[in-house]
Amino acid sequence: LEWARAYSVRGLKSFARAMYQNWERESKIPEARPDTIRDAVTISTMHNAKGLEWSVVIPINTWRQYRRPEGIAVDRIHQQLYAKVLHIPTSGHETFVKTEQKQEDHERVRLWYVASTRARDLLVLTLPDSQQNLNRSWRSVVDLRVDELPEMNLESLPSAPSKSEDRKPGAQSQVQSRDQYRTESNKLRQSSSQLTWVTPSKDEVPVKDLDAAFLDLGESTRHEDELPPVAGPGLVRGQIIHRLIEEILTGETLLDQATERAEILVTQIQSYPEIELPGSIDPVEISLRVARALQLPQIRPIIDSLVPECPVYNFVSENGASSVVVGVADAISFSPDGTPQLIIDWKSGQVEAHHEEQIAAYMRATSINHGLLVYVDNAQVKEVHL
Repeated sequence: LEWARAYSVRGLKSFARAMYQNWERESKIPEARPDTIRDAVTISTMHNAKGLEWSVVIPINTWRQYRRPEGIAVDRIHQQLYAKVLHIPTSGHETFVKTEQKQEDHERVRLWYVASTRARDLLVLTLPDSQQNLNRSWRSVVDLRVDELPEMNLESLPSAPSKSEDRKPGAQSQVQSRDQYRTESNKLRQSSSQLTWVTPSKDEVPVKDLDAAFLDLGESTRHEDELPPVAGPGLVRGQIIHRLIEEILTGETLLDQATERAEILVTQIQSYPEIELPGSIDPVEISLRVARALQLPQIRPIIDSLVPECPVYNFVSENGASSVVVGVADAISFSPDGTPQLIIDWKSGQVEAHHEEQIAAYMRATSINHGLLVYVDNAQVKEVHL
């Protein structure tokens, strides 16, 4: 927080960028905390406490044992390594380890000097819980003559005010029964606003009665026996179909190039090892069914007015509960003046009842009363009216 104060104007991004650069450069930054806040309890290590001062200092965890160097010893001055091979020390290993231990003992004495001289008014030293394994503890490094120090008189310290003393005169008791808690919780729940995010494509909308019916397509479409069988039905195949229709509507892919583009999309998905394909996906079969769906009598006259992948947001408040409908409409037909007049939802796979409510949620969000469910696999069109 102290470092962040200098970035109050430049912003959080500049602060994060500076921290990242310091991390990449392995810059050394002092970790000592400022002693400007007098009434705060600060926890600091002996290393970081150098140069700081507090009114009261209590060294903690000083009765724990320190670690002796184990394993490979590194002589950084002479650029040598010392280790034990099959529990047999190499030449000079014991001499260097003893020298290293002596240097670490001197370092612990210096740290104790720092810790014992940080208190301005009072230094509090704790007593051990037991007399076991105290020879290699941090407290045994320096003889602080704790036995000669007076025991701290806790009774002379002001006691914390009790709840009864802290309560104002005439204030009511805060004892609360279970029934009172349940009643007050219900009041808080009813008075607080609840906002729910709803995604129609995830079947998160309630089912309501809708005016929906399949349309008669006549004999203008290709029969099922003229097309290859559906191969590899599933989510991945549906995503390829939606992507191919989107590119055709935007003009990125021409209708006569749908087969080549479908092959590229299948190859791209197969390059991701984490995506498990349900079976072999036939690009030719997909492109033929997409072309048939776009040539349906209800789609062909309005194909130039269709805008694919339209984001939809709508705020709904009913019976005190608020919800936000968020999703992406597969395609919306706009009139010449820009008014949305028809919404289309492309479907792959079988006909299911909940599809009607999915498109109805988008219709309510866009104030469109007319929608079409186009089933690409079997060339069926269901008309939905609010």
